[in-house]
Amino acid sequence: MANDAADNKRISSLDGLKAIMMLMMFCWFMSPLLMSVLKRPRSVTAAAFAGCAVLRIALELASENGAFVFSVDFHVSPVIRCVEFFMGMLMAPAYMAVKKAVECRTCGGSASRSAWIMAVMTAAELLVSSGYIFLMYRMEGRWIRGYFVMAACVLVFTFALNAGALSGFLSLRIFALFAVIQMEFYLFHQVIIRVLGPVMTVVSRSVFIQSVILFFITVAASVLYDRLLKDKFTALALDALTGSRKTDGE
Repeated sequence: MANDAADNKRISSLDGLKAIMMLMMFCWFMSPLLMSVLKRPRSVTAAAFAGCAVLRIALELASENGAFVFSVDFHVSPVIRCVEFFMGMLMAPAYMAVKKAVECRTCGGSASRSAWIMAVMTAAELLVSSGYIFLMYRMEGRWIRGYFVMAACVLVFTFALNAGALSGFLSLRIFALFAVIQMEFYLFHQVIIRVLGPVMTVVSRSVFIQSVILFFITVAASVLYDRLLKDKFTALALDALTGSRKTDGE
């Protein structure tokens, strides 16, 4: 029974990886259509963002209250994830406007004004990040996922401006290296945790130590894939795609 449970967890982790890849492909497939909205005036994109946010939260509240005859998994639903993806895209015009305003005031103003902007943005980053962590700790299991999506939008928008001390610290080279392997890390972590997690109980009973070891294993696997296998798999995929096109042409 224990072995069956472990096998089911491994299969579940692989299914999760497959679901993530399918969701990403669906969002990328919809990108050309969604990007057409970004060419509209900023008021239109703001209204579209508000509409998507209300629709996203309303659908989940309706599902939680049993309003749907069918079951909706909001974690792996392509439509729901595409709405969230679209919300991120709709923040781009506002981000570019705010980013330009901050850069203009920082570069064109006095040193005291630049320091004041840095202080304000640092305070905003600390407030938003600590608030997000607090919500994750206190509201987990109480809030629906849609509320956390909105909180994450605020978090991402604030740090994307990269105008405070905290975002500057996270932009150091040691952290920037993770940007190279972020996709691999995102895809590998669940499988590694599911497969090696039970083994970690033999190494240590401390959950913290287990988490640290699994973190470094995931980083190592991500780096090895990026350095040794990524280009080869990309070349194979391109060859297969090119070969299929030639076959269709013939």
